[in-house]
Amino acid sequence: MRLLLLQEKYLELLESGREMEALQCLRHELALVPLHHSDKQLQRLTSYMMYSDKEMLRKAAQWPGLSGGAREKLMDELQGNLCVLI
Repeated sequence: MRLLLLQEKYLELLESGREMEALQCLRHELALVPLHHSDKQLQRLTSYMMYSDKEMLRKAAQWPGLSGGAREKLMDELQGNLCVLI
């Protein structure tokens, strides 16, 4: 679940044009989370730094963005995970 929260934080930082903060999140937070899908997931997240256009970022990440209800989608996913754990 921590990975989902940090991915959301990272994508929101990129979308808002705060690339340096997103890079810090990637280096100091996301890189420390054990990735069950290998380094490819971290490489995929890193590739999103290359998108200067917000719409291209959302499309590449298959992410709706803040205005598209990304946080609501995240909350639904987290609640689904919690129900499985309980």
